[in-house]
Amino acid sequence: MKIVRNTGTERVIDLIRPWLKPDGQLDVVSPSLSLFAFAEVSQGASALPATRLLLPREGDLAFLGGEADRPARNHMQARWLARRCADWIEGKAEVRRAPGSVPQSAIVLRDPIGHTRQAILGSFGFTTEGLGVTPGNPLSLIQASETDDESVLLSQWFDAQWAGLQTDPGHKVALIEHLNRLAAQQDPFRVYALILLHLFRDRGEGLDEERIVKSATGIRNTVVWKKLFRFQRDGVIGALDKQNSAVKVYAKLPGWFTVATPLGTYNPDWAVLVEEDGRERLYLVVETKGLSFCGCPTKHRGGKNHLRRGALQGAHSGQ
Repeated sequence: MKIVRNTGTERVIDLIRPWLKPDGQLDVVSPSLSLFAFAEVSQGASALPATRLLLPREGDLAFLGGEADRPARNHMQARWLARRCADWIEGKAEVRRAPGSVPQSAIVLRDPIGHTRQAILGSFGFTTEGLGVTPGNPLSLIQASETDDESVLLSQWFDAQWAGLQTDPGHKVALIEHLNRLAAQQDPFRVYALILLHLFRDRGEGLDEERIVKSATGIRNTVVWKKLFRFQRDGVIGALDKQNSAVKVYAKLPGWFTVATPLGTYNPDWAVLVEEDGRERLYLVVETKGLSFCGCPTKHRGGKNHLRRGALQGAHSGQ
């Protein structure tokens, strides 16, 4: 056995790729199943007629990777990868779940006639870090077989673990359903609301005008802020004061965010996420968007009703 440093040209991915050949077989036991790790081996893995995946019964499989996968997530291909991974598992893979957690990973690769050619064992997962594509923990101990006897010994260990687990078609179905949910088209409004919620829900502080729009940033001296009517600013702050404990998020909306109205699309300026009757509701703050023909700011009809539900009745957190 040799120790794999998992950096440079001595990475787990470099040991795997040469054996991802048509009519071969891939066996994986891992506590995680990253889409971005799948992307690294998808071309070769798709050519394999059979793959066996042994995963933990519960817990997060880290489909979207870790901190090191931020650049990969920014490519906006997660939905596409989830669809490809779901199709691959449905057509080429068997899935079994361990009775508990999976403390370490193992990968076994066999040639077309069933002989074990490479086996890898250690503290890594089926992630980009585990494959050595992104920097991982240097204290992780990973070992790879150097002889046929060592490869066979590790493959026998995997076969014994696999045979000791009961076959349950529901495991594969549940995994595919989870991937299909990741691959499904999501409402942009819901995505943005969830982003705001996760950014601000654990701040552990009340909301007031100073925290919402910090004077130190100089925003109150900007042209945009000064163009707002005082009743609009006071109305928002007043609403927050009344529902301080219920307000979860208050944030400026980006220019690309629009909602459909009978007169066309509209870009609101602010969003307030409020908990009402045990459910989260997102309200839009309607702002003045332009000038009249004479160059004077124009008020929206019914301007006192500065908090509107608009087209957001279906944007509850449970839907």
